[in-house]
Amino acid sequence: MDALEMQWRMLAGMRRVKDQAERALQPFCARHGITPVQLRILMALREAGPLTVSALARQNCMAEANNSTLCKRLAGQGLVVRRRAAEDERQVLVSLTPEGEALLRELGTDCDAAFGAVAARFTPEEFEAMLHGLERLAAVMEQGDDGRAGDHQKKESASS
Repeated sequence: MDALEMQWRMLAGMRRVKDQAERALQPFCARHGITPVQLRILMALREAGPLTVSALARQNCMAEANNSTLCKRLAGQGLVVRRRAAEDERQVLVSLTPEGEALLRELGTDCDAAFGAVAARFTPEEFEAMLHGLERLAAVMEQGDDGRAGDHQKKESASS
């Protein structure tokens, strides 16, 4: 297999996994009044803490305008709070509310139900190896051509 075919297979595989994960999460998200994309925003905030709208958009590989609209909807649902940054009022910081944290806990139980059967098809070692491979792939893809962290990482650090 040549390099181009390998790249296409990798991209197709990642897309299939993403699509299947979102399909599995859709009923649980719908029950809580959010979309899988909004769930990604909530999960990013739980992992990283308060972020600017720009940093959150970069972290989720989304257009800033789309991310801003989704954050406004989440704020309207009481799941996040949007506020102007004290050091630069042009920037908007987004953070989880206690309601948003509670929703993520509830969805965690739903995720166990959705993905538990999938995880059970792997040995713990296979599952760990797969997660390690995915994390390694993500880290390599985030790096620039010179081996240092790419623009995504540099901008993230600068705006957080």
